[in-house]
Amino acid sequence: MLFEDPLVKDTLELTWQEVPEHFPHASLDVFVVMPNHMHAILHLNRPPVGSQHAGNLLEARAALLPGSLSVVIRSFKSASTKRLRERRLISGRIWQSNYHDRVIRTDRELDRVREYIALNPLNWQHDQDNLERTASVEYERAWNWLEAHT
Repeated sequence: MLFEDPLVKDTLELTWQEVPEHFPHASLDVFVVMPNHMHAILHLNRPPVGSQHAGNLLEARAALLPGSLSVVIRSFKSASTKRLRERRLISGRIWQSNYHDRVIRTDRELDRVREYIALNPLNWQHDQDNLERTASVEYERAWNWLEAHT
């Protein structure tokens, strides 16, 4: 899997850590790069602008709200892809056109999501995004509420 390459992983981590330099209203919380995806908590420190999921970039560009979650994620994907290509670590696409987001509404939920992200590398064998996953009733009971993509 592409993100297992240490140079790719380091590039993604570096690019993610630079997000607040380009979006001063954004602050980073915990994040982890997994073998084929990443998890992150991003705080947008200003009035909410809503979420706009990625679509056709040419059609949607004019409708994007500056500083929205969609703009931040698109910018990160674009910058990381450019950097990886410049370093000749990839040649094709690495990102899906969309992303999964979740509004975290309480401190308890924030703590649970942080725990999930911190433990995710240890639980990779059970992760829904692992094509070779091993089913675990205990894992499903603990994390299905978060992994269920709506």
